[in-house]
Amino acid sequence: MNKKYLYASLTLGIIAAVAAGVIGLTNYFTKDRIVENEKKATIAGLEEIFGKEATYGEATPVKEKTYKYVYEYYLATQNDSFLGYVFKGSGYNDYGKITALIGIKPNLEVKKYYVIVNDQTFGSTFMKNYINPFNEGNRDLDDVTCGATYSATLINSMAHESLTEAERLLSEENK
Repeated sequence: MNKKYLYASLTLGIIAAVAAGVIGLTNYFTKDRIVENEKKATIAGLEEIFGKEATYGEATPVKEKTYKYVYEYYLATQNDSFLGYVFKGSGYNDYGKITALIGIKPNLEVKKYYVIVNDQTFGSTFMKNYINPFNEGNRDLDDVTCGATYSATLINSMAHESLTEAERLLSEENK
């Protein structure tokens, strides 16, 4: 075997091992901070959706394991009055990840979105042309054409799963 191929292989192997070590160490030292930051963002999102005066129970896992995106919810109340649910969901597409909170009113309408993680390629377009107008009441839930249609479609799928689970929870309560 030619020595130059052996040296090149060893050099690339060492570079890969060092890079893997650096990535592993970075994850080891930052994973707790990442989790804490997501908890803080979740609290801020809950307060944004139903207000700071509302109280929220602990996160409850959704019972339906068939959902692709939605995995937990919070019950929002104020002075023993039911305000609605806030569902947390996360999903990926070819353009990145979205983790969001979706507020659902008792009449099964989406109240508001709060995006916790937005790693989408067209993330700012998505926020400007879909999330913000929807939250301000200037956009229909299913109108996903916005210059970041794949992002809007992804969060729209989360919203529809949230609506389905909210309907199931409300019908369970009324039994």
